[in-house]
Amino acid sequence: NCIVDDDAACFASRQEIIRRYYTALGDQKKGKVADDEVFKLEMLMKKAGVRPEDRAVVAPALARAEQTQAPAAAMEQVPGEQVKACFDRVLTAVQEMAREKVKKYTGQVMEVLVEEINDGPNAAETLETLGGEGGEVLLTGRMSNNTLVHFPGQPSLVGQLIDVKLLVCQGFYYLGRRQ
Repeated sequence: NCIVDDDAACFASRQEIIRRYYTALGDQKKGKVADDEVFKLEMLMKKAGVRPEDRAVVAPALARAEQTQAPAAAMEQVPGEQVKACFDRVLTAVQEMAREKVKKYTGQVMEVLVEEINDGPNAAETLETLGGEGGEVLLTGRMSNNTLVHFPGQPSLVGQLIDVKLLVCQGFYYLGRRQ
């Protein structure tokens, strides 16, 4: 991989210099670092044309400290939409990888430990899709590789090891039918 956005990389570098400066200031007050450590960072900031105020959280923290006459800190929050977008990208990648890893079992009959009756919000619809018959409920079981399998069956199967044919891979789980 290579850096494709030089402006973003430079901005991040300047922010890191300021972060390290404040870390060194805190460590200096605690006696963990010598004065020359802070001095070096001040020189680096001067050479890079960076000021503490260039970090968005500095001004609110300084204002709060002045208002309360006590030490203060501020933390920059990433907007929720950005967090969600990044999380969705990661989740999609993980789902694709999981689907690729486990889809090889589609069509096979696997031993499954029946763990519970699945009464989740889509259980009735899934049971109907799988052709559940009278008295059957949607069960959830686990294969030896820890993959979940949802399938129709009798409630009395909970706790038993049974064979289930894996019909449809849904990424993190399978839909199946008892053999």
